[in-house]
Amino acid sequence: MKRLYYLGLVLITTIAVFTACSKIKIEKPKLKNNLMTCDSIRKGGVFVEIPNLDFEDWTPSSSKRYEEPSLTCFWATPSKANDIISAIPITVSKVTGDDAHSGKYGCKIQSQAWGALFTSGTVASGKFSPDFKNPLQSIQFGQPFNKKIKEVRGWYKFQSVKQDSCSFYCYQLKKVGSQVDTINFSRIVTNVSQPNWTEFVLTPVYRKDDEPNVLVLYFASSEAGSELKGQVGNTLIIDDISITYY
Repeated sequence: MKRLYYLGLVLITTIAVFTACSKIKIEKPKLKNNLMTCDSIRKGGVFVEIPNLDFEDWTPSSSKRYEEPSLTCFWATPSKANDIISAIPITVSKVTGDDAHSGKYGCKIQSQAWGALFTSGTVASGKFSPDFKNPLQSIQFGQPFNKKIKEVRGWYKFQSVKQDSCSFYCYQLKKVGSQVDTINFSRIVTNVSQPNWTEFVLTPVYRKDDEPNVLVLYFASSEAGSELKGQVGNTLIIDDISITYY
């Protein structure tokens, strides 16, 4: 029993860390995931499309206990921890009806608790693979992507509990060997509840003119989740993201 609790603590901690964190204008419409495959949106190992920005497509897990935004080769959530310990709450799920901005589905990200432990919900470009020996190695933020982002827009609803903040991040990196440079960065952190659909805009500020090769795009229901801090019930719903490139 103690071992099960320890493994659960490691996983919840890993999930929490997971949340922690120009010249010619080309308008890029929101991309649909229709008939997309992992191979079809990569060229030379680099993603040329960002799939499922409207969150219309979801992939059931092998256990059938949860679904994740498709394609799972690009999007990641901490839900895979549930495959190992089924009692760990699912913090990311699809919504329908009025809880979707348009189309059939939207994406709900919710802070929850497992016993006395707190966990924030997160959806990110990256990979999540639970690793008991090296928990911090479970998280890999970012996907190979080299288009320079000008702006990220989308729609959200938010229910704040006791002034807990949700967050939206977009930044791009240039990785060469062990050297990592931040090319641009933007974020929104807010504790203001929005019961109606509200537009958000992320405008990355460029620190260098270099071409990026990694994109980190993520959304968290509790900004301080990486510190195991936040409020159970904090709920962020996102939908219909669009991206503009330089």
